[in-house]
Amino acid sequence: MCAAHNFAFRSLVVYADMATIPRADVSRLTTAANDQIPSLAERDALRMKLQDALQS
Repeated sequence: MCAAHNFAFRSLVVYADMATIPRADVSRLTTAANDQIPSLAERDALRMKLQDALQS
């Protein structure tokens, strides 16, 4: 929860192509993100994660 505004923060990282990102950068993003989508081509996964985030 964000104490100042009383809301939960969720981060979502969407990669154009995760395979093109340096491993150290992916590692840092993985640590910080609640959810990740490895490729823009994975539209169903993106849709499901967005719907889940909006319902929370």
